[in-house]
Formats: sequence, C-alpha cells, structure tokens
Amino acid sequence: MTKPRLLLFDLGNVLVRFEPEKFSLALGFNATKGQIHYESGVRELTNRYESGKTTTDEYFNALRDFLKNQFEIPLLESAFLSVLTDPIPGMEELVRNATKRLPSALVSNTNELHFSSVLTRVPALKYLPKRYLSYRIGAIKPSAEFYEHIIKDEDVKPGEMLFIDDVAANVAAAEKAGMVGFLFNSAERLEDYLKHVGVFSLSVSPRSSQFHN
Repeated sequence: MTKPRLLLFDLGNVLVRFEPEKFSLALGFNATKGQIHYESGVRELTNRYESGKTTTDEYFNALRDFLKNQFEIPLLESAFLSVLTDPIPGMEELVRNATKRLPSALVSNTNELHFSSVLTRVPALKYLPKRYLSYRIGAIKPSAEFYEHIIKDEDVKPGEMLFIDDVAANVAAAEKAGMVGFLFNSAERLEDYLKHVGVFSLSVSPRSSQFHN
C-alpha cells in the first residue's frame, strides 16, 4: 500500500494486555459443563454495555442477576477491572513517534468503567486524544456501523486509513469497509510494517520479515 494518512490503534492487546480469563478466575469459576452458557451470557451482557445500550449501574445489576446474586457488585467490578493488566511493551514509544508523523486515533470496543481505569495506566493514550469508542458510538467491532462512523467522521479516504487490531475478524471488517488492516502481534512487527509503508524512515534496511495487511 501507499503511505497511510491516518493511523487507527486498537486498545486491548495492542496498547494494553487484555486477559478476559481473569474475570472468571477472580470469581473462582472453573471450567464446567455450564461454562459455555456462563461465558455466552456474560459476553452478551458485556456487548450491550460496550455498545452503549446499558449504563455501568445497569450492567452490573444485570450481571449480578445473571450470576444468581452469588457476588456483591464491588467484587464484580474488581473482577471486571482485572482483565486489563499491563501496557504492551514498546507501544508507548511507537505511538509517540507515529503521532508526530501522522494523525492518529484510538478505535476500541470498550466501556465506561474499563476506559476510565486505563486512562492513567496506559501511557500511549496521552498521544491519542481522538477516540472512537464503542460505547460512545453505539456500535462494536466488527459491525459495519463502527467502521462507517469513522469513515463519515474523517476527511480521509478509507483506503488511506491503516486499522491496527489484534482480532482477525475486526481487521477483516475494516478491510471490507475499504480500510487497510494490520493484524497486530507485537510492537516490533508493527514498527517494521510502518517502515515498509513509509510512516517511519528507514535508516537501515528493514529486517527480513513478511508483511501482511
């Protein structure tokens, strides 16, 4: 591709580690025959929360009801927050350098509680004041509405937007919307790719790696 004009960075497992299994562990759940029902139920409630259809209070009340009132809400909140852990190594510096060169924004499936908790813990976020957040948009990735919102809001052609995400389905949906997608797995590999497309200058020959968009 040609050099992009806009960089779009995901949050979970791009800027900060997202470990959803920590929620179950914090509540003492183990894999059982009812686990699929439990996980799908929690996921459905969380999707509604992250798409802005429920408030924080409504979400935790519904979650407590779904779990048959086994847990008090403060414990549920603590378990819910435990899934976001440490910043991804190398991404603060990469985002800082990238945003000096190109307009950039955050593109995340998230919710009010998670996002407020990471604002002071994920240094890269201070370089991304423009934010497309699912709970504010009213749509979650990989729904077409999420990408359409960004395209309508930006004065950049979709083919000039580089969408960086760790979930293949989200990257595929971005590409279907006309964006260029990059499936993230490390800061080093993303840096190589940004050199490859001219965002970063090549002071030396790029490392021999395969680039996928």
